[in-house]
Amino acid sequence: MRKIIFKTEEKHFSASSCVQEMQALFGCMKKWEFDDLQCQKFQDVYMRCIQKHEAVVRQYKEAAKKGILGDGDGQSITSTQFNKLMKLWPQPEMGTQPYRQEKRLPTQSYADDIFHRKSYKKKPS
Repeated sequence: MRKIIFKTEEKHFSASSCVQEMQALFGCMKKWEFDDLQCQKFQDVYMRCIQKHEAVVRQYKEAAKKGILGDGDGQSITSTQFNKLMKLWPQPEMGTQPYRQEKRLPTQSYADDIFHRKSYKKKPS
């Protein structure tokens, strides 16, 4: 596990925000042969959704800049906030693989039992 963690927050930076509203708008446009006067209601709904999404993104970025922990719902923190916590309390053993201890050096022979594996009970063949 790396010390710098994921960069995605689905509810804040969803690439598919307002897709249903956009599909409804394009369905109406297709039905009325791209005459936008008939589809004004769908266009208004789509634009409201875009404005709401931009407001949420703006709030998310402001909270990330300030370093406020949590986003109010008490369930999750942003990736920036998580990285800030990891800097405050570093975890030195994170990211080290346990099998690095058992790495054979080029000067060591394969015949030598340096990891004490010859005494392990093996599977019957």
